[in-house]
Amino acid sequence: MKFKRLLSPVAIGNIELKNRIIMPAMHHLYTENGLPTPRFNEYYKRRAEGGASMLIVGACRFDDYGARLSTMSLRDDSAIEPWREFTDYIHETDCRVAVQLYHAGRYMFKSDVPCGDEAIAPSAVHATFTGETARAMTVDEIRQVIRDWADGALRAKKAGFDAAEFPAPQAISYPNFCLP
Repeated sequence: MKFKRLLSPVAIGNIELKNRIIMPAMHHLYTENGLPTPRFNEYYKRRAEGGASMLIVGACRFDDYGARLSTMSLRDDSAIEPWREFTDYIHETDCRVAVQLYHAGRYMFKSDVPCGDEAIAPSAVHATFTGETARAMTVDEIRQVIRDWADGALRAKKAGFDAAEFPAPQAISYPNFCLP
């Protein structure tokens, strides 16, 4: 076999995977009000049944600034139980599931900011993607986003996700924070 390691087990942090097939986060917007729908569940269960050892789902917002309302949400505790049902559903297939906690920052269109405010970023840098310049965050707002990100990770853990991915520009895309 040409790819003899592909189907061999591997550990990433404290997570044991049955093979090395990992599906990266793809933003299909199959959620409703930030929660899983039958279409969302079926889409991911088929990939898990197909042999993937880990699915990364996302983008998932955790605050009122970082992603559109149509994305997944772990914004508050009311999302924990619906996502727990989803992770239990995927775990039945002997597959791990991670969530990509996402904050678009300067790449957020002002018109898509859920709270109706303007997009925020660590500094006011123009984004060619949106053609807009996000408002520079205050130090307190930066601290709040960090707290909200941590709260989102805790909700992910309570919802049964095995890991959380924190994407950043030019970062390697893999589950880089395993939830103990």
